[in-house]
Amino acid sequence: MSRASRGKKNKRKLKAKAYSETLIEKSEWLYENGMLELALQKATESIANNPESYEAYIQRAKIYSALQLFRMAIDDYNQAFRLDDSRQEILLERG
Repeated sequence: MSRASRGKKNKRKLKAKAYSETLIEKSEWLYENGMLELALQKATESIANNPESYEAYIQRAKIYSALQLFRMAIDDYNQAFRLDDSRQEILLERG
């Protein structure tokens, strides 16, 4: 892989990560304002955009819990922990 193509790939990855973070912020705002279905859509879109984002999985897990979809919440907390096992608070949130 050439240096130029690696640079383009890294740029795309950084843009995807920034976009994913924006989606998480939107999802958090929607969640805090009781718009759970829309918040879920944004969190899921964030995961689709950046599947390595443990923050997106945590956000979606919180929404699933609020919707009483506990099995799905646990699955997302587990995935978040797999992505970053240094975050012990994920286990506490998962319960």
